[in-house]
Amino acid sequence: MAPNFNIPGGGLEAQEESTVDQACEIMPNAEAVAEAGPVFEAGTEVAQGLEAGKSREEIMVERQAKLLALRERLKVTELTPDQRTAKLNNETNKLAEGMTTKGFPLLVGMTEEVKYDDPDLRTDPPRFVGGRVDIDAFADEIEGFSAESINVNKGSVKIIRDRIAGMVENVSIGQTSAEVNLDLIARESAKQSEQISFLELNKFFKNYFYTLLSSEYDDMKNHVDLFSIDKNGNPLVAFDVSIQRTEIQTNTKEKQEELARLNIEGQGTTVQFGLLCETNEDSNGKPNIIKKKIFDVPLLKISWSPGPLEKISDAFEMYEKDKNGNETNIVKKTADEQRYMDFILADLYIQIDDIRRRREEYIQLHGGMPNESYDKKLNDFELLLKKVQPKEGFKTYEVKLAQRQALLDRARRRRNKKADPRKRGHN
Repeated sequence: MAPNFNIPGGGLEAQEESTVDQACEIMPNAEAVAEAGPVFEAGTEVAQGLEAGKSREEIMVERQAKLLALRERLKVTELTPDQRTAKLNNETNKLAEGMTTKGFPLLVGMTEEVKYDDPDLRTDPPRFVGGRVDIDAFADEIEGFSAESINVNKGSVKIIRDRIAGMVENVSIGQTSAEVNLDLIARESAKQSEQISFLELNKFFKNYFYTLLSSEYDDMKNHVDLFSIDKNGNPLVAFDVSIQRTEIQTNTKEKQEELARLNIEGQGTTVQFGLLCETNEDSNGKPNIIKKKIFDVPLLKISWSPGPLEKISDAFEMYEKDKNGNETNIVKKTADEQRYMDFILADLYIQIDDIRRRREEYIQLHGGMPNESYDKKLNDFELLLKKVQPKEGFKTYEVKLAQRQALLDRARRRRNKKADPRKRGHN
């Protein structure tokens, strides 16, 4: 029997191909959680719709209409796209600059035009790469990471970037001007979703663990947009960040299945240019930062919708300001941020639960072996989340987990009731 690598979050097209049981496991729609109050959860709508006698097609059409209407309501934002880009670049640089004072080798205030002297390693126009792990800092410090090998890695990234740029910017390959414009929007939205994830994860969780924007190489080669590390020298998990747009699919079904396979088989991903942080500080008062290739890293997903991304990005501030406009040491958390990060926390819990359950099923069916390195990272991250939850005022995740379990139980009961008794042993 071939393993089923489908995982939550595959979008409407994935839902249409899934069973009721699988549909109940698809992640809630983040846009509704953060902005609309009532939760438009795919699993809830599918289960309730089928119970009411609606066809799957009718359910999906209704859901699509709700999301489109919601998106229209969320279109009014404070900043123009260019202003938002400039703000996120600036905020990303500020956070990265602060982390470099702790010893993290991150790029600050740079585009490729500044970073790469060799014009063959640049793209046109130069891309903003501020905040990312600086792979040049690894040269000659780790076996296999010579200056020459670093340049080979840069060249590999440029080949991929040039291919993407050619697909997007060359109208002659068959795209209309409108399609090219949508692709450009998608690329910018994808970058912004990574930046706001970097900012928010550190804003909410920096007292418990650090989250870093991966190197360009790990982004392109290993599906790693960000990775988290604790303060005791241990790696935790990596994140693949996506932007969910009705008109553009930035997270394909094929990619979702590949990421699911890596988790279910217990391989995870590799962070080629990884960093670890030990809390025992050196004589200069800085933590000990270790540059290291990290294997067997669980790969979780963070999904943004355009409305919350724009609204939260436009209002983002890391700290409160005093009456003179100077930043204080008090972290500023808005209600919108709290709601959305509450959703992300619930989402991560559910993903961890799904991975663990499906790994057990995979091992039973295919005779695989547990991977202690992978499992330890996943367990350590879950324990940290449980530590964070009561201290940071998160509440939604408890309700979401309970709702999801109730839906799963109900769907399974209905499925078993309708199933042929002779086939129940094969389910």
